[in-house]
Order: sequence, then structure tokens, then C-alpha cells
Amino acid sequence: MSLKKSYVALAWTRPVPWVGFNQLSSDIDAAARQSRTIRYQRDLIRQYVREAHGVLEKEVALLELAPDRATPESLKILGDLVRKCSSQATVEGLLLLTHDPLVQAYPGPITAV
Repeated sequence: MSLKKSYVALAWTRPVPWVGFNQLSSDIDAAARQSRTIRYQRDLIRQYVREAHGVLEKEVALLELAPDRATPESLKILGDLVRKCSSQATVEGLLLLTHDPLVQAYPGPITAV
């Protein structure tokens, strides 16, 4: 009997103030209705996990405010996401879609695949 690999996912985007897009639900399905970028990332993450025959343990959407680095708020959300998941969960799928500044700034045990 083989165990399915567990995954966690963080889909993110940046605000677009000139069109009034400056808030985003942390619920990934609600956020996907608010943002095409989040919808695209959510769908790619789910496809990746499905093709890997894995289980998506937790998904979160995030509005990143800094243009070139992860903000402390984003790092807290990422840290909370990692801490709330089982020890078997991996961020493989997350790293396929996440911008480097967020991953590089996170001080936790995230490793690229």
C-alpha cells in the first residue's frame, strides 16, 4: 500500500490599484473569482497535484504588496501555512509557481525540487 504525497499551495498576486484591485480573499476559490492570476495558479497547482496522484492538504491565496521582496506579512502567512500542515506535506507544487523573493525570504525548511 502506497501513501499519497501531501502538498500545500500558496497562490499569490500583486495589487493593481488603478483598477481598484487592492484586496484579496485568503480563500483560494473566492480569490480565484477575484483574480485571473490566482485562478490560473490554483488550477495549475491542482493539476500538478492530481497528476502526481497526491493530496492537496491546504491552499491559501495571498496579495503580495512588495514589488521585489516578500513582506513580513507574507512570510507570516507562508510560515503559518507550513506549520498547520502535516509533516508529510511538501511545497513542491508551490515552488513551481511561486516567485523567488517569497521563497528565498522564508526562513523555514523549504527546499526546491
